[in-house]
Amino acid sequence: MIRINFLPVKEKRKEEEIRLWLILSGLVIVVEVIVLSLVYFHYRGKIKELINKENIINKEIADLQKKIKDVQDFENKKKEVEQKLNVIEALAQGRDLDVILLDELAKSVPYNPESRIKKRIQLKSFSKKGSLITIKGISMDQESIALFIGNLEKSDYYKSVILRGVTAKKEKGISYFEFDLNATVEEPQKTKTGG
Repeated sequence: MIRINFLPVKEKRKEEEIRLWLILSGLVIVVEVIVLSLVYFHYRGKIKELINKENIINKEIADLQKKIKDVQDFENKKKEVEQKLNVIEALAQGRDLDVILLDELAKSVPYNPESRIKKRIQLKSFSKKGSLITIKGISMDQESIALFIGNLEKSDYYKSVILRGVTAKKEKGISYFEFDLNATVEEPQKTKTGG
């Protein structure tokens, strides 16, 4: 009978299987390394891209914050200018109002063209603090004081005229009255005419 030795063939087959398994394992590892490398470089690129976008956004934010600061500075300067303009306007209106008040005061002094003494009241002082006005003067009689107060009350600017006191005086044989009164200033509302 012929004897055939199959052992070397089995061993060879086993070696080939091991070799094939090692080759396949090596190929799988190489493919995995390639895939992982591709994934790594892909995400690394994405991360760089996101970092670049973040830097651009941060730069834009810094630029916008600078612009916001510039706008706030402009707004503050605008408010300062508006306040100064309001003060100037208030001073101009106050100056105009003072002229009007003095004119109204002069018109309110009783005047009698037929009398020897045409103006029977002489004003000694006029002071204005805010909306409060204090007027001091002398008169030859109390009727002239009453007429003066009535004339002031008819004015559009003098309101709440209050006589604080009247004192009878005599000097060099001439009798007269010193008076002191308060009033409040009220600028009349400007009427708007429709077109």
